[in-house]
Amino acid sequence: MRASLRPRCVCGGRPDLEPHEPMPIVRCSDGRERSAETSTTASAPSIAEQDLATPLEFSPRDASSDDTCGPPRPTDRQHSGGPLGAAGGLLLGGLMELRACMLELGSQCFLREPPALNLPAASELPPPGAAAEAAAEAPVVEEKRANLVLCRSRPSFAGDWLLQRADGDFDTFLSDVGMSWLNRKAAMALNYGVGRVRITCEQPSGDDFTFLKVLADPRKNEARSCFHVGAGSFPVNDDIGTLTANASWEGEVLHFAATIDASGLPLTMLMYLNSDGAFVEEMISSKGTSVKYVFAAQI
Repeated sequence: MRASLRPRCVCGGRPDLEPHEPMPIVRCSDGRERSAETSTTASAPSIAEQDLATPLEFSPRDASSDDTCGPPRPTDRQHSGGPLGAAGGLLLGGLMELRACMLELGSQCFLREPPALNLPAASELPPPGAAAEAAAEAPVVEEKRANLVLCRSRPSFAGDWLLQRADGDFDTFLSDVGMSWLNRKAAMALNYGVGRVRITCEQPSGDDFTFLKVLADPRKNEARSCFHVGAGSFPVNDDIGTLTANASWEGEVLHFAATIDASGLPLTMLMYLNSDGAFVEEMISSKGTSVKYVFAAQI
């Protein structure tokens, strides 16, 4: 007998490469022809086909349930026929519940009133340009404040002061500033003005001064000097002659950079209060010779 090859049957037969006898053909109820070997197994629909053919049914929501969001759930009874149908029903029901909850939550958010903003009234707002004016005035205010602090921290020389003693090598100092031998001997005879020289100081502010000085030489009139510290040069009359000076502060010491008008020699003068509260006028020549006039306060 001649061998024949039979391909896989469309109704579920097995491929067979060995010789075989032709199998009887039967006609099914749906009009299709199948072999007798597979007709019995193919006559019943599969579980998946039954599940897909079964319509979804939803159970009404229980009125006593606390769940107020979502559509009716499919019952478990209708999908007990197969795992595919049960999973599909649960997934669909869950998606519908999620959509309903999101819609309800979104409506509540949009209906909520926004918080009120506490904005200042128009009358409470600063006028235009106020910030620029304040920024421009800030350096001036800071400078005034700094000057006020300095004025409060500077010593006060105000009052009446009488020369109590003269310390230093006065003969050498007077020689350094160009005074003649005769005038030096006359100054020594007057004890350099001890007990006679008197200073009256007016100091209305930290940098404004008015000095009235009774000189050691009785032939000279009372000397008067008015100046503002840092405002430039001013004249000073003294027993050694007329000076041109500039005043500045060095801590609590009032410093004068002066020049003797007659000789052009430089001279340094210092005014300060010593540890005993006495007013001191110190003079230093261009050669470094220093003398001190110590004044006691007069009540």
